[in-house]
Amino acid sequence: MPDYEVRNLSVTQRDDKYFLTFEIVDKNNFTMPLEVEITTSKEKLVKRVWVNGTAKISFELDDAPTKIILDPNEWIVNENKKYNIEGIETEIN
Repeated sequence: MPDYEVRNLSVTQRDDKYFLTFEIVDKNNFTMPLEVEITTSKEKLVKRVWVNGTAKISFELDDAPTKIILDPNEWIVNENKKYNIEGIETEIN
């Protein structure tokens, strides 16, 4: 069963864009696709990524990110968690 965690999160702002980067780590080293949802006050973006033990993720946003959700549609059986990283609410469904 996957056991995901978000690490090494950073948000930088250049001009009127926000650049969100982070790493998804699966402590059990599974290889599988994973949907990642990013929420800002203006939009929700969903990206499907392959996690092969780890994956580096980047988003270019029009507003500051407020929430990260891994597996927003709850397709994957894993341990649900909620925590806060650098002021961004993080959920693993």
